[in-house]
Amino acid sequence: GKIVPVMLDHAYFHMKELERVLAKKGK
Repeated sequence: GKIVPVMLDHAYFHMKELERVLAKKGK
């Protein structure tokens, strides 16, 4: 049962990273 949480962690990290990049482009 550890594979799913790890994948969720990665998805969350990439989502936050994408948010940061988009915020930079918007300004």
